[in-house]
Amino acid sequence: MKPDHSYYFKLVTSSEELRAYFDLRASIFCREQQLFEQTDIDQIDQIAHPIVAIIRHQTL
Repeated sequence: MKPDHSYYFKLVTSSEELRAYFDLRASIFCREQQLFEQTDIDQIDQIAHPIVAIIRHQTL
């Protein structure tokens, strides 16, 4: 069965995307994997270019 969606990747361009980006990182690295107690944000985030994956729904 073929999936009914695909993904594309883009640089974060809105405050909503940036919040979702950091929320996902916190969910994975802090809560799920418990690699960090509070946050995984560091000095690299000041110069990084966040990239997000967006689901593209296809209509049949």
